Amino acid sequence: MSEDWLNPNAVIKAVVAVSGVSEEALLGRGARSNVSLARKAAVHLLYTRSKMSLNSIAHMMAGRDHTSILYLRRQALTLPPEFIRLHTDKAEQLHREEIKRIV
Repeated sequence: MSEDWLNPNAVIKAVVAVSGVSEEALLGRGARSNVSLARKAAVHLLYTRSKMSLNSIAHMMAGRDHTSILYLRRQALTLPPEFIRLHTDKAEQLHREEIKRIV
């Protein structure tokens, strides 16, 4: 992709599409393992590929604090690269589609 940042909405939609977890669950406080994995992927992409601050990500994720986001990000670093790549590819695709709709 020519741009290195992603629209946060595209990231959330991508994680929902790839993981099968609802947006409510992803952004909420649930702790089921599938939700937790999806949330880690979302935080990783938002942290590394969006222009959002830690506080903005925390606010989006059910009002968590920024240290919770840093903790989730650290946990995401242990996820398999293929898992992150699936989410990244889908987020890039949705980002491109959103850009096309705007233009």
